[in-house]
Amino acid sequence: MLLCLSISPTCKGGNFVSDAPVTTHTVLFDLRELAVFNEHAPNIIILADTGDARIAAISLRAGQSLRDICTSSQHLIQCLRGRALLTIEDATNVLHAGIVVLVDASTIHAVIAQTDCIILMTLTPAPVTDNLAIFSGDPLIQSDMH
Repeated sequence: MLLCLSISPTCKGGNFVSDAPVTTHTVLFDLRELAVFNEHAPNIIILADTGDARIAAISLRAGQSLRDICTSSQHLIQCLRGRALLTIEDATNVLHAGIVVLVDASTIHAVIAQTDCIILMTLTPAPVTDNLAIFSGDPLIQSDMH
């Protein structure tokens, strides 16, 4: 699923893309406009799902989390704003702007926001199997906020 495919020199798709010129083979996303926070649960927007990759922009309020993430794909996790903890097995790493982490396929991991944060998650190839709450809407998406 793509939010906007350009078929002209400029693509004006409302909140989904910027007004910058693009080619017919380009999809442009303005994450500053797409990143919307939900007080009750992480806000997940699937930017692309091409089969080769699935890309999601995830906005988390401090205290919200994605737990027990595990798919048949590698995950490239980029923190664009804020701070979060990434837990893989017994190891915990701090994510902040500029940090990129590659997580192997079939590796259970969790992301817990320490501050309001925006995460860009790329799954490659797009998962064949997953228990990923961000795509299924199940209760693995949690908010520890009260």
